[in-house]
Amino acid sequence: MGWRAVAVAALCVAVAAFYTGCENPFNPTVGMSFDDEAGEAFDPTTPQRVLDNLVVAYQEMDIDRYMACLDTNDFTFKFDPSEPGLDALLDAQGIVNNEWYRTEEWLATQALFAEVRGVNGSISVALTGAPPHQWSGDPSGNTVEIQRAYQLEVRPFQTDVAGTAFFRLRQNEYGNWVIVEWQDKMREEP
Repeated sequence: MGWRAVAVAALCVAVAAFYTGCENPFNPTVGMSFDDEAGEAFDPTTPQRVLDNLVVAYQEMDIDRYMACLDTNDFTFKFDPSEPGLDALLDAQGIVNNEWYRTEEWLATQALFAEVRGVNGSISVALTGAPPHQWSGDPSGNTVEIQRAYQLEVRPFQTDVAGTAFFRLRQNEYGNWVIVEWQDKMREEP
């Protein structure tokens, strides 16, 4: 089972917590500031810097930094429909078309971070791949596509997942780059 399936399972816990009054996922921090001492952050002035921030956010389990990488109005995550066991998890959450949006991403990622933090664990992410290229679907030239191989390790759960992520990033009105679409493709096991 892939890491997104783990995140979906964590989402179930987060939804239960939300409905019992423990969290408010509809009030994410706006206007992120990265003046913390935990790790270096990068101004999102290039698509690569956004992906660098994404990696740091996972490693530090920093939900605010993570969400700052995603477009606030138009973010979609597309699951790999061939991921084993995913359909049942998505159906249980009422998620259709193998995709979800910013709120669900916040809930699942926050739940994953909380679960790992709760056992004093760690998350390690590596992204490797070719440089971005212009997306042909945007005649303005403000959207790029990036394909990255990823390796994700979640300790102590012994969750190691590898695959390919397809990112579509767009430059916003402030000149910063944000992820508008993220599609996951699990690597086939031999």
